[in-house]
Amino acid sequence: MSYRSPKTTRKTLVNRLSPKLESLESRLCLTTVPLHHVVFESVPSFQTVHVADVDGDTLPDVLSASYSEGKFFWHKSKGEEGFETQPLPGNYDGARVITTADIDGDLESEIIAGGSLDGRLLWFDPPVQISKSFVWGQPREISVEVQGISDLEAADVDLDGDIDLVVSHTRHVSWFENVNGRGQFLNRGPFMTLGDASQAFRYLQAITVMDINQDGLPDVVGVNSGQRFGSSAQIAISMNSARGFNEAAIIAPGNGNAILAIESADIDGDGDDDAVVGFEHGQVRILSNNDGELSLTALFPHISD
Repeated sequence: MSYRSPKTTRKTLVNRLSPKLESLESRLCLTTVPLHHVVFESVPSFQTVHVADVDGDTLPDVLSASYSEGKFFWHKSKGEEGFETQPLPGNYDGARVITTADIDGDLESEIIAGGSLDGRLLWFDPPVQISKSFVWGQPREISVEVQGISDLEAADVDLDGDIDLVVSHTRHVSWFENVNGRGQFLNRGPFMTLGDASQAFRYLQAITVMDINQDGLPDVVGVNSGQRFGSSAQIAISMNSARGFNEAAIIAPGNGNAILAIESADIDGDGDDDAVVGFEHGQVRILSNNDGELSLTALFPHISD
């Protein structure tokens, strides 16, 4: 899964490795290696990082998007030797999101990426190794109409056996149908719109795909920024009817703080998908799912700066 933060300012991607223990017989004491290893530190900021085995060598690599540099990067894992960084082809105005999924049915994960300012959504085949080098092909265009893209989820929305895409951009959430199972997409248009059009900077911050009512169909939950721009934060759902998504319904008003992130999982182990919601000013709450009924509950108290 991807971690995304619109406020990312750290210059360093960090890989946390578990301590390694040497034999007591050989050393007669415990030794460890450092827990933090620098992956890459040459650009001002990263908006998205995603972990995936890009080159099929069974080692988890890191993909990143740098808004300020207008670049997407592949940080290839070389095991104990660390990481080797290579930019993906092209320049992207406001590189914002990146993820992986098998969208062309070849049993390999492709890279899907989007730029916030230029509105481009594209996908790349994995790189091909030639001798000791890796060569990327040119990206394939999905859309040029997702200006303000802030989040991206890959899921089989229509249950036809191939991977579709759900995208949040400015005030909208749209889905792109994989029409041939080979990575050709059709924009099915926005099905969720939050906020007032007059509030130009009140963007949808994040989305997550989850089966809310356990009907086997992936539904969508979206959150927008809210009060940080002078209005109330919103959490909304669009239920999947197999004929498309229903009109969005507001299910919770947030808590007076901007909502910046959401991620789904069965947190309480009851078989329903729940979600974790991250607010500005240090609060994290659970969006608890009780047989299809969603409600916000406290998780962690306010974390001071």
